[in-house]
Amino acid sequence: EPYEKLELPPPARLLLNSLAGLDVGLFPRPYVHQTQSLEAFFERKADLIVATGTGSGKTESFLMPILGQLAVEAMYRPQSAALSGIRALLLYPMNALVNDQLSRIRRLFGSKRAAEAIRMGRALPVRFASYTGRTAYPGPRSSSRDRERIEPLFEQFYLPILNQPEKEEQLRAIGQLPEKDLVKFFAKDAEEVQVTRTGKLKRLRNWKNRLFTQSDDRELMTRHETQARCPELLVTNYSMLEYMLM
Repeated sequence: EPYEKLELPPPARLLLNSLAGLDVGLFPRPYVHQTQSLEAFFERKADLIVATGTGSGKTESFLMPILGQLAVEAMYRPQSAALSGIRALLLYPMNALVNDQLSRIRRLFGSKRAAEAIRMGRALPVRFASYTGRTAYPGPRSSSRDRERIEPLFEQFYLPILNQPEKEEQLRAIGQLPEKDLVKFFAKDAEEVQVTRTGKLKRLRNWKNRLFTQSDDRELMTRHETQARCPELLVTNYSMLEYMLM
Protein backbone atom coordinates (compact mmCIF):
# COMPACT_ATOMS: atom_id res chain seq x y z
CA GLU A 1 0.00 0.00 0.00
CA PRO A 2 1.11 3.63 -0.47
CA TYR A 3 2.22 5.56 2.61
CA GLU A 4 -1.09 7.49 2.78
CA LYS A 5 -2.91 4.25 3.68
CA LEU A 6 -0.51 3.14 6.42
CA GLU A 7 -1.11 3.63 10.14
CA LEU A 8 1.58 6.28 10.58
CA PRO A 9 1.79 9.75 12.17
CA PRO A 10 0.91 12.40 9.54
CA PRO A 11 4.44 13.95 9.49
CA ALA A 12 5.98 10.51 8.81
CA ARG A 13 3.55 9.85 5.94
CA LEU A 14 4.23 13.29 4.49
CA LEU A 15 8.02 12.90 4.56
CA LEU A 16 8.15 9.33 3.25
CA ASN A 17 5.80 10.23 0.43
CA SER A 18 7.99 13.22 -0.49
CA LEU A 19 11.17 11.14 -0.51
CA ALA A 20 9.59 8.38 -2.62
CA GLY A 21 9.58 10.70 -5.63
CA LEU A 22 13.23 11.74 -5.39
CA ASP A 23 15.07 8.59 -6.59
CA VAL A 24 16.89 8.06 -3.28
CA GLY A 25 16.02 4.39 -2.73
CA LEU A 26 12.48 4.69 -1.37
CA PHE A 27 9.48 3.70 -3.47
CA PRO A 28 5.88 5.01 -3.52
CA ARG A 29 4.67 1.57 -2.40
CA PRO A 30 6.99 0.01 0.21
CA TYR A 31 7.54 -3.74 0.42
CA VAL A 32 5.36 -5.71 2.83
CA HIS A 33 8.15 -6.17 5.40
CA GLN A 34 8.90 -2.42 5.26
CA THR A 35 5.20 -1.65 5.82
CA GLN A 36 5.10 -4.06 8.75
CA SER A 37 8.22 -2.46 10.23
CA LEU A 38 6.80 1.05 9.99
CA GLU A 39 3.42 0.20 11.50
CA ALA A 40 4.89 -1.99 14.26
CA PHE A 41 7.32 0.77 15.20
CA PHE A 42 4.85 3.67 15.25
CA GLU A 43 1.62 1.94 16.29
CA ARG A 44 2.88 -0.66 18.76
CA LYS A 45 6.26 0.90 19.75
CA ALA A 46 7.73 -2.52 18.93
CA ASP A 47 11.38 -3.50 18.73
CA LEU A 48 12.09 -4.98 15.32
CA ILE A 49 14.10 -7.82 13.84
CA VAL A 50 13.98 -7.88 10.03
CA ALA A 51 15.22 -10.99 8.20
CA THR A 52 14.93 -11.07 4.41
CA GLY A 53 17.11 -11.91 1.42
CA THR A 54 19.98 -9.79 0.16
CA GLY A 55 18.92 -6.64 -1.66
CA SER A 56 15.31 -6.76 -0.46
CA GLY A 57 15.27 -3.52 1.53
CA LYS A 58 16.38 -4.35 5.08
CA THR A 59 18.31 -1.10 5.36
CA GLU A 60 15.23 0.92 4.41
CA SER A 61 13.22 -1.09 6.97
CA PHE A 62 15.12 0.61 9.78
CA LEU A 63 15.90 3.90 8.04
CA MET A 64 12.23 4.66 7.33
CA PRO A 65 11.22 4.55 11.01
CA ILE A 66 14.18 6.84 11.77
CA LEU A 67 13.01 9.23 9.07
CA GLY A 68 9.49 9.12 10.45
CA GLN A 69 10.73 9.91 13.97
CA LEU A 70 12.74 12.86 12.66
CA ALA A 71 9.63 14.19 10.91
CA VAL A 72 7.48 13.77 14.03
CA GLU A 73 10.08 15.59 16.14
CA ALA A 74 10.41 18.47 13.65
CA MET A 75 6.65 19.02 13.40
CA TYR A 76 5.46 18.33 16.94
CA ARG A 77 8.54 19.18 19.05
CA PRO A 78 10.40 21.99 17.26
CA GLN A 79 12.25 23.07 20.42
CA SER A 80 13.62 19.55 20.80
CA ALA A 81 14.46 19.39 17.08
CA ALA A 82 16.60 22.53 17.45
CA LEU A 83 18.85 20.86 20.03
CA SER A 84 22.08 19.09 19.14
CA GLY A 85 21.97 15.38 19.90
CA ILE A 86 22.07 11.89 18.48
CA ARG A 87 18.65 10.61 17.39
CA ALA A 88 19.79 7.23 16.08
CA LEU A 89 22.84 5.04 16.65
CA LEU A 90 23.59 2.74 13.72
CA LEU A 91 25.83 0.05 15.14
CA TYR A 92 27.69 -2.54 13.02
CA PRO A 93 30.07 -5.39 13.86
CA MET A 94 32.75 -4.42 11.32
CA ASN A 95 33.95 -1.48 9.22
CA ALA A 96 33.13 -3.17 5.90
CA LEU A 97 29.44 -2.99 6.79
CA VAL A 98 29.80 0.59 8.04
CA ASN A 99 31.27 1.65 4.68
CA ASP A 100 28.56 -0.15 2.72
CA GLN A 101 25.75 1.38 4.76
CA LEU A 102 27.33 4.83 4.68
CA SER A 103 26.96 4.92 0.89
CA ARG A 104 23.23 4.11 1.26
CA ILE A 105 22.79 6.79 3.92
CA ARG A 106 24.56 9.32 1.71
CA ARG A 107 22.06 8.69 -1.07
CA LEU A 108 19.11 9.09 1.27
CA PHE A 109 20.17 11.78 3.74
CA GLY A 110 22.90 13.46 1.69
CA SER A 111 21.03 14.31 -1.49
CA LYS A 112 20.30 18.05 -1.45
CA ARG A 113 16.63 17.65 -2.34
CA ALA A 114 16.13 14.79 0.12
CA ALA A 115 18.00 16.67 2.86
CA GLU A 116 15.71 19.67 2.39
CA ALA A 117 12.64 17.46 2.73
CA ILE A 118 14.03 15.73 5.84
CA ARG A 119 14.92 19.09 7.38
CA MET A 120 11.21 20.00 7.73
CA GLY A 121 11.78 23.51 9.07
CA ARG A 122 14.87 22.81 11.19
CA ALA A 123 17.45 25.59 11.27
CA LEU A 124 20.18 23.14 10.25
CA PRO A 125 20.05 20.01 8.07
CA VAL A 126 19.84 16.56 9.65
CA ARG A 127 23.44 15.35 9.77
CA PHE A 128 25.15 11.98 9.86
CA ALA A 129 28.69 10.81 10.54
CA SER A 130 30.75 7.65 10.44
CA TYR A 131 32.92 7.37 13.55
CA THR A 132 35.30 4.41 13.34
CA GLY A 133 39.03 3.73 13.58
CA ARG A 134 39.33 4.98 9.99
CA THR A 135 37.79 8.38 10.77
CA ALA A 136 40.49 11.06 10.69
CA TYR A 137 41.93 11.47 13.19
CA PRO A 138 42.40 10.59 16.89
CA GLY A 139 43.74 13.10 19.40
CA PRO A 140 43.84 16.90 19.34
CA ARG A 141 44.24 18.73 16.06
CA SER A 142 47.57 20.28 15.10
CA SER A 143 49.05 21.83 11.97
CA SER A 144 51.44 18.92 11.39
CA ARG A 145 48.73 16.28 11.88
CA ASP A 146 46.38 18.12 9.50
CA ARG A 147 49.14 18.03 6.86
CA GLU A 148 49.75 14.34 7.48
CA ARG A 149 46.17 13.05 7.89
CA ILE A 150 43.89 15.47 6.01
CA GLU A 151 45.74 17.26 3.22
CA PRO A 152 46.71 14.16 1.16
CA LEU A 153 43.08 13.04 1.08
CA PHE A 154 41.95 16.38 -0.34
CA GLU A 155 44.94 17.26 -2.51
CA GLN A 156 45.26 13.82 -4.13
CA PHE A 157 41.66 12.63 -4.21
CA TYR A 158 38.74 14.96 -3.43
CA LEU A 159 39.84 18.24 -5.05
CA PRO A 160 40.93 16.65 -8.38
CA ILE A 161 37.57 14.85 -8.58
CA LEU A 162 35.66 18.11 -8.01
CA ASN A 163 37.35 19.42 -11.18
CA GLN A 164 35.81 16.52 -13.15
CA PRO A 165 32.02 17.07 -13.01
CA GLU A 166 31.21 13.77 -14.77
CA LYS A 167 33.39 11.77 -12.38
CA GLU A 168 31.99 13.63 -9.38
CA GLU A 169 28.42 12.89 -10.49
CA GLN A 170 29.22 9.17 -10.89
CA LEU A 171 30.75 8.92 -7.40
CA ARG A 172 27.92 10.85 -5.76
CA ALA A 173 25.37 8.58 -7.41
CA ILE A 174 26.88 5.57 -5.60
CA GLY A 175 27.54 7.40 -2.34
CA GLN A 176 31.33 7.52 -2.55
CA LEU A 177 31.85 11.23 -1.80
CA PRO A 178 31.14 13.00 1.50
CA GLU A 179 27.96 15.07 1.32
CA LYS A 180 29.44 18.41 2.30
CA ASP A 181 31.03 21.49 0.72
CA LEU A 182 34.50 19.98 0.42
CA VAL A 183 36.13 23.12 -0.99
CA LYS A 184 34.96 25.43 1.83
CA PHE A 185 35.61 22.76 4.44
CA PHE A 186 39.22 22.28 3.30
CA ALA A 187 39.69 26.07 2.97
CA LYS A 188 42.89 25.67 1.01
CA ASP A 189 43.57 29.42 0.91
CA ALA A 190 42.97 30.14 4.61
CA GLU A 191 45.90 32.27 5.76
CA GLU A 192 47.13 34.23 8.69
CA VAL A 193 49.62 37.09 8.52
CA GLN A 194 52.46 37.39 10.99
CA VAL A 195 54.90 40.26 11.42
CA THR A 196 58.51 39.08 11.77
CA ARG A 197 61.11 40.73 13.99
CA THR A 198 62.41 42.65 11.01
CA GLY A 199 58.95 44.09 10.38
CA LYS A 200 58.20 42.00 7.27
CA LEU A 201 54.83 40.38 6.70
CA LYS A 202 54.87 36.60 6.67
CA ARG A 203 51.90 34.69 5.25
CA LEU A 204 51.18 31.26 6.68
CA ARG A 205 48.47 28.72 6.03
CA ASN A 206 46.23 28.95 9.09
CA TRP A 207 45.11 25.45 10.04
CA LYS A 208 42.91 26.81 12.85
CA ASN A 209 40.63 28.51 10.32
CA ARG A 210 40.00 25.30 8.38
CA LEU A 211 38.01 22.07 8.64
CA PHE A 212 34.88 23.69 10.05
CA THR A 213 31.41 22.33 9.28
CA GLN A 214 29.57 24.50 6.75
CA SER A 215 25.93 25.44 7.35
CA ASP A 216 24.59 23.21 4.55
CA ASP A 217 26.82 20.20 5.23
CA ARG A 218 24.84 16.99 5.71
CA GLU A 219 27.82 14.82 6.62
CA LEU A 220 30.57 15.18 9.22
CA MET A 221 33.81 13.51 8.19
CA THR A 222 36.40 14.16 10.92
CA ARG A 223 36.41 13.26 14.60
CA HIS A 224 36.71 16.83 15.79
CA GLU A 225 33.63 17.81 13.70
CA THR A 226 31.58 15.04 15.29
CA GLN A 227 32.81 15.95 18.76
CA ALA A 228 32.06 19.66 18.25
CA ARG A 229 28.39 19.05 17.39
CA CYS A 230 27.24 15.45 17.36
CA PRO A 231 25.17 14.39 14.34
CA GLU A 232 21.58 13.19 14.43
CA LEU A 233 22.70 9.83 12.97
CA LEU A 234 25.91 8.29 14.27
CA VAL A 235 27.27 5.29 12.36
CA THR A 236 29.91 3.27 14.20
CA ASN A 237 30.99 -0.21 15.31
CA TYR A 238 30.82 -1.75 18.77
CA SER A 239 34.58 -1.44 19.40
CA MET A 240 34.57 2.33 18.78
CA LEU A 241 31.38 2.69 20.82
CA GLU A 242 33.16 1.09 23.76
CA TYR A 243 36.06 3.56 23.43
CA MET A 244 33.64 6.49 23.23
CA LEU A 245 31.79 5.39 26.37
CA MET A 246 35.10 5.07 28.21
